[in-house]
Amino acid sequence: MNLENVLRTLHPEIDVSALLNETAYNPEGVVSGDGLPVGLVRQLDEDSELMDSYERDGAAMADYDYLEWHEDVASGDAMDTMQDGTACFGSSVEKSECGYLGKSAGASILKVIHRLLDIHRDGINAPLSTSADDSSHEHMIKTINRAEEQLVVESIRGSLVDAYFRTYNTFYPVLHERTFRDQYKNFDNIPESSHFHMLLRMVAAIGSLCGSKQASSNEYCFYLSARSRLAADMLESGTVEQIQILLLMSNYLQKRDKPNTGYNMLGLAARMAIGMGLHKELVKDQDLASGKNTVRMECRRRLWWVLYLFDSGISITFGRPPIMADRVVDVKVPLNIDDTDLKPSDPVPLPSPRATPYTALIAFAKISMISSRMFERFFLRHRPISSPLEMAEYMHLVECFDKQLAQWRHELPHDFHARDCPDWFKAPRAASLWREQNIRTLMYKGMIEAIISGKLTITPPQDYIHRCLGVALSTVNSIGEYIDNNSDDLWWGITWYATYFLFQADLYLILVMIISYDRETPETRVSTNKTIQECQDAINRSHTYFTMLQASNPVSRKCIATLDQIECFFKRYKARKRGEEPPEDASQQRAPSSMPTPKTSRLSTPNSNWLQQQQEQLENEPFDACSPSSLFNTSEDIVNFTTNNQFDQTFFDSFMNDNIFSATNFYAP
Repeated sequence: MNLENVLRTLHPEIDVSALLNETAYNPEGVVSGDGLPVGLVRQLDEDSELMDSYERDGAAMADYDYLEWHEDVASGDAMDTMQDGTACFGSSVEKSECGYLGKSAGASILKVIHRLLDIHRDGINAPLSTSADDSSHEHMIKTINRAEEQLVVESIRGSLVDAYFRTYNTFYPVLHERTFRDQYKNFDNIPESSHFHMLLRMVAAIGSLCGSKQASSNEYCFYLSARSRLAADMLESGTVEQIQILLLMSNYLQKRDKPNTGYNMLGLAARMAIGMGLHKELVKDQDLASGKNTVRMECRRRLWWVLYLFDSGISITFGRPPIMADRVVDVKVPLNIDDTDLKPSDPVPLPSPRATPYTALIAFAKISMISSRMFERFFLRHRPISSPLEMAEYMHLVECFDKQLAQWRHELPHDFHARDCPDWFKAPRAASLWREQNIRTLMYKGMIEAIISGKLTITPPQDYIHRCLGVALSTVNSIGEYIDNNSDDLWWGITWYATYFLFQADLYLILVMIISYDRETPETRVSTNKTIQECQDAINRSHTYFTMLQASNPVSRKCIATLDQIECFFKRYKARKRGEEPPEDASQQRAPSSMPTPKTSRLSTPNSNWLQQQQEQLENEPFDACSPSSLFNTSEDIVNFTTNNQFDQTFFDSFMNDNIFSATNFYAP
């Protein structure tokens, strides 16, 4: 009854009675050998995930039996050896042995576009660099020696450590700054066998990479030096320092386009952390205000939540099942405090209402919990939409998660929307807001694929296409505004995220263009042309932004090449639909001069002040994402950045119930 009420509230035009009479409903309760209702059993046909993601194309079945992958990590100092750390490019799936990529990966979206526009995936092959590669043992030794020579110089070593804490640690506080710097002061006296030397080299590698405004592989020598110190004894013990090393290695390797090696490192870190009990809370609620809640306990919580959001993020990026089991996690979310100068044994200070080094982590932690559940329901457990009943179920899920994401944004503290936020906070703030937008577009992927398949017996609600369009346009505007405002400070740590989220938004814009054109009628021609033009204008602006991003992130060049080729094939697609002769040069990349470049800054265009729009929306429209008649109630789901943390286990339990999707407290009010 609750589901019927929701459907009638959201979409009055849907005949709920007809949905319930669908054969897929299976009222007799007949089950298959797997224990699932017959009408709900997934069939291994042309729509199955495995066949969809790995078409044989005439190749031998044995070539795909194990989806083996091989990453020459030793060759990472050559920029043109990059694979696909963002899992966005369909061509690399077939040719680079990237392992398993699921339905949430960007490559899956691109593959849908390839099919619709009849693009041969091998056509996109944009070199990232012309640098030479030498992965010989002698070359590796020279590279490692170069790192050791630089680390001997205190000024170089210190600048890399400073860059790490200024950039990366404000996103993912794997390390407590005071603790690390106290160890670092005694660098010359630390035994050579200590794992701290590995940790320092990873800090140097990430500090060099994230702080760079020009693409290079200079930092790779520090990673190779750290890698050379890896030994089997790391698997024979479990320490916080080892988890920190593995986490930094994992995230570094993904961003340096060695994703599967990084994925393995993350698995080791996760198993080690669970073995050490990091997934369990050690401080009782009644002791939070006492001296038992120390900075050391907060560091423990931060390390766990960084691990959790890494696992959640990489699972969605590559479409792979997550390692973490939510139901055994009861560790509290970190407090929004500034303990930069405090010792581990000090009691925690009072939480702050303004940005601290851990503000972004708190936001990342909560949205990762939402996105993990969304990933499970939409991509791991949910069936492709092929019937009205399945569409109704999908709509139900979308509305649930949509409200939780709206609540997440509503609860963000002042500095997430303020113009006067600290400069160091602008990058992690932007990345967290872009991530939320990206998660929203993923919600609509199933509905878009159902529309494309043409198997639905009723017309799906048009507003889901409009929602997806709005979110994608908002992403382009937000990233464009950030680039325009920070054109002289586009360091690699933020441009990696800008490139990833901008390209995915563009892919959804292309899907909306194709769907709009395919469903065009004489009555909707004007609105269709307006939608297509709006999408094309946004993609044109993206081309300009990718050009600005490529200085620090060469992957942007491949994004440009991909979008150029898709535009050419979209022209062919439109010509075929009109019965016209397709352009002969559609298989060629468009000349750069043919892409219109905005003559004015994005900030001068209408509705470009994205942050101000978000703040005005919150002020003018008090949070009420659903009508009062909705069954969802998240009024108590408040993330309070200024109060003591209190985790509510029922958040996980309630989420698994199809009729209960309201999130609960991370913090006590």
